[in-house]
Amino acid sequence: GDPHKEEGDPHKEDDHGAEKKDGANTDPNVDDSKGPISIVGDEGEAIVINPANSGGMRYLLVDIYLVRENKEDKTFHVAINEHSKKLQSLTMDKLSERDIQELSNPSVRKQIETDLKLQYQRILGFKEHPIKEIVVTKWIMQ
Repeated sequence: GDPHKEEGDPHKEDDHGAEKKDGANTDPNVDDSKGPISIVGDEGEAIVINPANSGGMRYLLVDIYLVRENKEDKTFHVAINEHSKKLQSLTMDKLSERDIQELSNPSVRKQIETDLKLQYQRILGFKEHPIKEIVVTKWIMQ
């Protein structure tokens, strides 16, 4: 026999027992909306903006996550993923309105985070997906 020839596995496509009861796939034990969820959907994808009046010479890199208020809200991550582009766009708009001085000021930064949380809440829905907190893991100015 040829040692380089791969044996085909007839059991590779495993669709046995994959039928979902009643067509539902909502497993009450599966909750993937726990903890902070990135607004860009993909982990590690940061948002980069040019601060106002920086002439494109400076930039701010931010990484923003949201934490749900309601422990029962198991579709929180789905809502964030669905609105990811809107959340990113809003973030870029809000941050690029500020200049380096403002973005470097801790109290202004707090104000920005408060504003963003409110705006994000509008996008996700106040009743549907309440946000407990906004977590900024990166705020890097160059």
